[in-house]
Amino acid sequence: MKEKNVYLPILDMLKIVSCLAVLFYHLGMLPGGYLAVCVFFVISGYLSYLSLSKREKFSFLDYYVRLFKRIYLPLIIVLFLTVAFFSFFPEIRWLHLKEETTSVLLGYNNFWQLNANLDYFAKNVNSPFIHLWYISILLQFDLCFPILYLFLKKIEKKWQKKVSILFSFFLTAFFFSYFYWMSLKATRMVTYYHTFTRIFSLLLGVSWALLAEHYPSLIPKVFREKKKSWVILSFYFLVLVGLFFLVDAQSKWMPLSMLGVSFLTCRMIDYGSFLFHHTFPRKRILRYLAERSYVVYLVQHPIIFFFEYSNLESVYQICLILLFTFLSTFLICAGLDKKREEDHFVRLKQVLFLLLIIGSSYGGYRYVIAADYRLERKKLEEQLSQNEKIVLEKQKEYELKLEQEQEEWNDLLKDMENGEEELKTIVQNLAVVGVGDSVMLGAVNNLYSQFPNGYFDAKVSRTPWVVNDILVDLKKKNLLGNPIILNLGANGDCSSSCKKEILKTCGDRDIFWVNVTNDQDVHVNTKLNSLAETYSNVHIVDWEMISKGHKEYFYADGIHLTSPGRKAYTKAIYDKIYEVYLKRYQQEQQEILKDYLEKQKDKITFYGNDILLNVFQGIEEDFKDARFHVQKNYDYQEVVEQLNHDLQENTLTNTIVFAFDETTPLGKEEYQRWIDLCKNSHVYILLTHPLDFSFSDEFVTVIPFYQELRKDEYLMMDGIHLTQDGNMALRNILKSTLSGEDK
Repeated sequence: MKEKNVYLPILDMLKIVSCLAVLFYHLGMLPGGYLAVCVFFVISGYLSYLSLSKREKFSFLDYYVRLFKRIYLPLIIVLFLTVAFFSFFPEIRWLHLKEETTSVLLGYNNFWQLNANLDYFAKNVNSPFIHLWYISILLQFDLCFPILYLFLKKIEKKWQKKVSILFSFFLTAFFFSYFYWMSLKATRMVTYYHTFTRIFSLLLGVSWALLAEHYPSLIPKVFREKKKSWVILSFYFLVLVGLFFLVDAQSKWMPLSMLGVSFLTCRMIDYGSFLFHHTFPRKRILRYLAERSYVVYLVQHPIIFFFEYSNLESVYQICLILLFTFLSTFLICAGLDKKREEDHFVRLKQVLFLLLIIGSSYGGYRYVIAADYRLERKKLEEQLSQNEKIVLEKQKEYELKLEQEQEEWNDLLKDMENGEEELKTIVQNLAVVGVGDSVMLGAVNNLYSQFPNGYFDAKVSRTPWVVNDILVDLKKKNLLGNPIILNLGANGDCSSSCKKEILKTCGDRDIFWVNVTNDQDVHVNTKLNSLAETYSNVHIVDWEMISKGHKEYFYADGIHLTSPGRKAYTKAIYDKIYEVYLKRYQQEQQEILKDYLEKQKDKITFYGNDILLNVFQGIEEDFKDARFHVQKNYDYQEVVEQLNHDLQENTLTNTIVFAFDETTPLGKEEYQRWIDLCKNSHVYILLTHPLDFSFSDEFVTVIPFYQELRKDEYLMMDGIHLTQDGNMALRNILKSTLSGEDK
């Protein structure tokens, strides 16, 4: 007779830790908590094999009945209770209720989410069941596992146990290789959701259980001492928790971390089995918590999804989520508990069981009568498919027109005599580039009518993650025009680094980003507004506000556009572009004269006497755009008059150089008067001899040329005028000092 099932506390410990890791990941508090699903998969595979191998006789009926009670029944209860609960909150939009619930019930939710282009890592998907892809993969595995189990046993019986073990590990290695290859070739969600990319963790659990069955001592002899085993187990635990904290979903180490967590789980099972076997204290409490971890996993995301619609502060929201998660878990488990030994709890459990039945039945009824929008979406998809053909045709036309239109646009922008009416024509004929999702695709005919020279690349279920690649490709082909229209976000947001890459690719082109309706579902508009505040070339087309209250603009999903909606959508984009260009046009008109004056002011003005006059040709060559007020015996009062004149004519430049030798006697009072007249300019004072006073003004820089004049070869015999070498030294010191100024 085979040994009865052996209780392994380490499995319960791992279940509890992993359950909490996933919960805190869903709360946004543990970046790598998603890795804990690998732990669940390994444990599931391990226990699936262990539970069957401990039975004297295999029965398909017994296996599937146990599977129904253990996995499927709590799932049905939670599903229909969730549907029932959300039916009382019509303001919470859950468009895919029927399709999504059906996919979970029939065990193909992971594939449904892939087809719907949902992103588990986006944290903003409008679904309370986004986490149940895991249960679908588990159900698919459990349904097929008896066949694998019997096949392994047949191999073991016909050949030997080593062949069975090797075959099991070969399957594991094959599917991990497939997973890793897909992580390099496919999208992140295909890698994460697909059954055949994730099954390696389940198969590893099966393989390890098979190995443990035939080779009970999987710990090397040198480590079988309890102290050493404790150290190793503790180390594994720290590594596991460290990965939960460090490896987020964007990390390039994500695939290898998933393999690492799977192997860590196996080794922790080995060491935990050795240390805790029949000896772990308080295992009843541990067992109690572990048995409820599955229900905690089921209920947590529907509760999180509900509280996303609240306006509570983050701390209060998290506390309430934790409270309701554990409370609902306790009530559901108590209602499903068939152990009725405690008489004083029997009635309460019966009441809870009755409430579960009533609530689930009502949820099942709401599920049956729920509207199915697939037909409407099918018609929409047909229209979008036709529009995609139009997009391809127009893209070819655009390639021929882009260069010519861009040149014409540049010429028109330079012509400031165009009026506002002409600007409308200019905007209409812009070589715009539009990249978007199905919302833009639905309005592509209207957009081409409004912007006949435009180029639009729109596709169903497109997310912001793929946009940069499209823009880079257009840029390589020299097809990236200006401005750029982006309509993304309805299918999830992307990270700030993703947006920065988009902006980097666009360069200084104007970007008109259309925000989304139903933002309570996707939460992207606030981030878009922040982006527009940070980047001046990003302009928000506030489609959410423009369309507010206009139900006639949308189909039932509140996102895709009807005929009136497409017209309003196109007009909103045009109006925003026209508004920005009109404002810019008006500003440019006003700034032409201002720019001219500023250019004049940005020049350097030299005021000087003989010292500059002597070297004038050289300095003029060095500072070709400079202005010069230089004359022989240029005295103090003449300089004051010239400064006052420049002030009145508003021609006083931002940089002024005073260069006077001793032929013009100057003291602190004279210099200070000049400085006061030049209060809005940066003043440089070239000194040919040291002064017994200093300048306290921060915008005054002294050039101590007298230090250079100590060399005899720089001064003529009179000790005032400069030799040729002295003139060259003067040019060099002026160039080095004024190198940061306009020349």
